[in-house]
Amino acid sequence: MLTRQFTEEQVMFREAYRRFLSEEVVPHMERFREQGVVDRDIFKKAGEQGFLMVWPEERLRRHGRLRHSVGASDH
Repeated sequence: MLTRQFTEEQVMFREAYRRFLSEEVVPHMERFREQGVVDRDIFKKAGEQGFLMVWPEERLRRHGRLRHSVGASDH
C-alpha cells in the first residue's frame, strides 16, 4: 500500500471536504442518481466553503498541484 505524507493544511482540507460530502452530498445521492445530475446548490455550497469541485487538468499534475485532489479522494 502506498503511504502518503500530507501537510497539516492538506489534512485539514481532507477532513473539511469529507465532512462537506458527508453532510451535503451523501444524504442526497439517490436523488442525484435518479435525476442524473447533482443539484446546482451543492456547487454553490461547495464554492462558499472554498471547494471548487473541479478536476485538475493533466498538465497540473506535473507541477504537484494534484495533492489536494488526491487528499480529498484518498480512502
